[in-house]
Amino acid sequence: MTVPEDMDSTAPSTDTNQPLASRVPVANSQPPYYYQFTFLPPGTYTVAFTCQADLDNPDQADSAVTFTVKTDINVIANQTATVDIS
Repeated sequence: MTVPEDMDSTAPSTDTNQPLASRVPVANSQPPYYYQFTFLPPGTYTVAFTCQADLDNPDQADSAVTFTVKTDINVIANQTATVDIS
């Protein structure tokens, strides 16, 4: 499993743990919450969750941001992949 990192625009291009994208889960009125990433190339991805996104400065590494839930998911071409990170 890849160790998730917070956004850091100053990270070197060789840092393969930088997030490809981030999303805020959408809540209707109560859980479960919904999130979606589209058009990802096939491969294995780590999905992670934090309640500390407000502490993330995207222009630096922030050690205060921790990820409490992490899981890997395999994305296959032309298929929908689903993961529950509750």
